[in-house]
Amino acid sequence: MTSRNRNCRRVLTATLALLMLTAACSSSDQDSSKEVGVVVKTLSQPFWLYLKAGAESAAKAGGARAEVTGATEEAAVQEQVDKTRAMISRSVNALVVAPTEPKQLQPILQQAVDQGIPVVLVDTDIPGWDAKTSFVGTDNLAAGKVGGQFALTMSKSGDLAILAGTPGNTATQDRVTGFKQGIDGSGLHVVAELSANSDRAQGRSVTADILQRNPDLSMIFAANDEMALGAVQAVDAAGKAEQVEIIGFDGTKDAVDAILAGTMAGSVAQNPFEMGEAGVQAAIKASNGQSVDKRIDTGSTMVTRDNAADFKKELEQQLASS
Repeated sequence: MTSRNRNCRRVLTATLALLMLTAACSSSDQDSSKEVGVVVKTLSQPFWLYLKAGAESAAKAGGARAEVTGATEEAAVQEQVDKTRAMISRSVNALVVAPTEPKQLQPILQQAVDQGIPVVLVDTDIPGWDAKTSFVGTDNLAAGKVGGQFALTMSKSGDLAILAGTPGNTATQDRVTGFKQGIDGSGLHVVAELSANSDRAQGRSVTADILQRNPDLSMIFAANDEMALGAVQAVDAAGKAEQVEIIGFDGTKDAVDAILAGTMAGSVAQNPFEMGEAGVQAAIKASNGQSVDKRIDTGSTMVTRDNAADFKKELEQQLASS
């Protein structure tokens, strides 16, 4: 082989290598350029951090990026609206949203759909809004009923208080309605039903007021675990930990720890990690023009003192895998 031929071969080899590298980089850039905007109710509560972990895990597995944001607190509805608008203005490829106040979010989400951005709802549905790609979450009405049936295994009579979520939040409303259906016909009497905005501090203060007015209170159902954990603090401060059984909803690590410690009776657990994961998977499919089921049920589990230890291990494994 002549020197000239050897030089030509080297040039050809280098050129082919450069073309292959360019193609690989181009493919990588194309995969990572897909962005899913995820707007949850808040990132100040453990439930939403699990959902965030699931969303990011699915995005990574799908070769996309998930930008996860939320309001400073669940009651800050306008802040969530603003963050959703910001995602739309960035022209994300798809949106995954957990609307705190569905009626207020619907017009903004419709704008996203009108601009060609598919919208997947997680945790909280917007009934009657057909423009959504899918709803991913728990059947809150059915799960709430399970919580009510569990309550009857502890007592079939007595004074009961209910801590509701943010007004207008259809998810927590359905949980309360389902719980009432579960105890229907029993001797459990609802003496108070007040909003604590799904917040632990408010759960404590609202429960403290309820206890002052209802000294014989024997049970509390809270539509999320943060309010339930606030109720635990109030009941303990009032010296009535042995008198009042507390049931929450979500199955967060803090709630499971409280169940193991004996300060909570149980929690109707959702699967926020799977919710975030399935939500982003559906969003990526929709952005690629693929069909998606209109409703994806991520299920629920009644966590009690009998299965809390095993459930806690599952939660730890989910975070470790993200």
